[in-house]
Amino acid sequence: MFLIGLVIGIAAGFIASQALYNPSQTPAPSPQIAGQTVTITKLDTRTYTVTSTITAGYTQPRWNIKISSTAGYFEANLPVLVAIAKGYFNEEGIKVTFIPVKGGAEARKQLVAGDVDFIAQSPLHAGIAISAGADIRVVVPTYRLSSVGICVSSALKDRVKSVSDLRGMAIGISAFGSLTWAMVNYYAIKSGLDPQRDLTIVEIGSDIAAIVASLQQGKIQAYACWTPVIYELTKRGLAYTLINPLNPEEHRKWIGESSLEAGILTRGDVINKNPELVARVVAAVKKALLYISITPSTDIAKLLLQNEETNQFVGYPEEDLVKIIDMLKPGYNTYGLPDPRSWETGPYVILQKLLPDQFKPVSFEQAVDWRFSGLATSRS
Repeated sequence: MFLIGLVIGIAAGFIASQALYNPSQTPAPSPQIAGQTVTITKLDTRTYTVTSTITAGYTQPRWNIKISSTAGYFEANLPVLVAIAKGYFNEEGIKVTFIPVKGGAEARKQLVAGDVDFIAQSPLHAGIAISAGADIRVVVPTYRLSSVGICVSSALKDRVKSVSDLRGMAIGISAFGSLTWAMVNYYAIKSGLDPQRDLTIVEIGSDIAAIVASLQQGKIQAYACWTPVIYELTKRGLAYTLINPLNPEEHRKWIGESSLEAGILTRGDVINKNPELVARVVAAVKKALLYISITPSTDIAKLLLQNEETNQFVGYPEEDLVKIIDMLKPGYNTYGLPDPRSWETGPYVILQKLLPDQFKPVSFEQAVDWRFSGLATSRS
């Protein structure tokens, strides 16, 4: 296991270093840090980026951290769970406590308050926090496609054929201020609806049982669904996808070619006080992203289900989990490299442009600290 992890770590670092943004790089010394060789490349006069890592492994954790994420939001938290199960965090000297929450807004509040150290969520939350005066940044992206669509009760299939047909209906979201809330607003406004006047938006949470019950009881007629929810509702025949961003044509229609959908976020003070910890968290997540890209879904499912730490957070039997991972795989950011263009088609920017009175403009440079992950180029 150690050798496999070592090979994946070396490969991830090498590939990432080849794809880094290269504004006349100047080499700097490669120091020994706590038993680990770290190659540091000076990008300009103010930034340093870890471009490759060879981990010797730790017998005891140097850091104990908390990472929260919306339950079942595998676009963001599957790499975290894989990194836990594969021991990638352990290799970096980190003990992780994973905390599932009902929506991204709750995770964002936890991070801002200092109750957790990192969150696995949409970069939307960096934009919202920065707009409100907090210092939250994305340190590594995990998902490069928008995945939140709209599922509608199967009983309405003959009646609801476009978003505008939802006028006067109730649509569920995980939480107000979450990614699902943002995308409902976006889809509604783009379709000529006023979300506050023409829709009733209902906070349901992310638990699939609560979502199913709300649809069956008629509490809601639609739900802002992401990949595992799309899978579960359509499998049961309870809903159909009115907007399915997993379909490439629909993704291009509503979003574009790519989107900075999910990633690992932390506070500016964590970055400033402990950049080595941040670098090691990023290294572990990037190993997990590469592992996900090269490993069959069946093996990933078995890994998570057979690990005592991660099994409790999966929530699906193996057969279903394999199918969900298959659906998710095309969207993972294999090398964990942020692309400035994907911020412009990401949820915060598209929402801010539609609701400029509620949200301030936030740039890629403000929201994404890419010194630890590297930066995608047009060729990567």
